[in-house]
Amino acid sequence: MPEQRREPRRGGSRAPARGALKSPIKVSWRLVQEQPVSPVNIFQVGAVSRPDGVPGEVVLNLGFLPPAPVFGTAEEQLRMAEQLDAIEIQPVARITASRARLEELRQLIAQALEALGGLD
Repeated sequence: MPEQRREPRRGGSRAPARGALKSPIKVSWRLVQEQPVSPVNIFQVGAVSRPDGVPGEVVLNLGFLPPAPVFGTAEEQLRMAEQLDAIEIQPVARITASRARLEELRQLIAQALEALGGLD
């Protein structure tokens, strides 16, 4: 992935105050190429409350739900499926983010979907 330049975030203790740098800090996505790509097909969303009880950040769980382990004829598959207690979701990632960061993610996903057009 190409390098990006990012302005320091305001209000956080992780980056200098706006105007303190002569140029944006360069960031690189190079290390992401070392991570395996994992398919996801199921999602769960929750919230983490702050100590005062107010929702703080959103928790986003990404998982993979494998197909039911059934085989044989249609009747055999139905019998096997009826005997299943549950199919375990394989967790892929569990992340938290603020509402503002999720809004940014929503915009990025919308742009990606628009660029893909009618691709299914």
